[in-house]
Amino acid sequence: MRRFHFVFMGLLLCGACAVSGRVFRIHQIAPGQMNTTGLGWDFAYQTVMNINGTRTDLQVYAVNPDLPIIDQLHDQFTEQGAEVSFQKTANGVRGSARFKDQTTNFLVLAGPGLPNRMVFLFYPTLGRAAGAPALPIPDYPGEVSGQTVSNEKTGAICRIIATEDDPARVQAFYAAALTSMGWSIVLPPTARSTRMAIYQKGKKVCLVQSAQRVDGLNRLTVLVNNGAF
Repeated sequence: MRRFHFVFMGLLLCGACAVSGRVFRIHQIAPGQMNTTGLGWDFAYQTVMNINGTRTDLQVYAVNPDLPIIDQLHDQFTEQGAEVSFQKTANGVRGSARFKDQTTNFLVLAGPGLPNRMVFLFYPTLGRAAGAPALPIPDYPGEVSGQTVSNEKTGAICRIIATEDDPARVQAFYAAALTSMGWSIVLPPTARSTRMAIYQKGKKVCLVQSAQRVDGLNRLTVLVNNGAF
């Protein structure tokens, strides 16, 4: 379920401009999807994302916190024959609706300062599989594991990996690699445990965040906004 963390981060950092001030309407409801008619949900954003090579339709709603969001999710997906599961998180609830031929993942966020709950629905796009997205900058050498997400609407790419190298070494690698490619340092890393740096090249922006975890591995997040060269 780690995908929710970076999908949400990618959406906020890559698609926030598209969300602001725009409201869309869905005219057709496919099997296995939520029918929000009459639920009181406001449809805010939609895009197609590539998650580790799988095309996924992402739909985002803003929902009044007084509404029974979890019950609405459970009832609709259960009525369609799905096996529904939930798990509480520090910022809300995440879960899945498992059908025979597909799985819909969802995330309900209740972050500080948010007047509404944000509901993220991840619908798998059936049909032709897409290739895994690649960052337009060098991959970090010797990564232990990795996951990559791209937003087809904005062209932004986010990648999260685990590495045994400490944050200082990670940031030194990207500082050398990006500056050699013509990127300028906008914000150099400062913190010891969590180091974040921001680079810019023309209209493109690259964020590199490196945090030491309690298990000894270092979680590295690289996000390139409008990263297609």
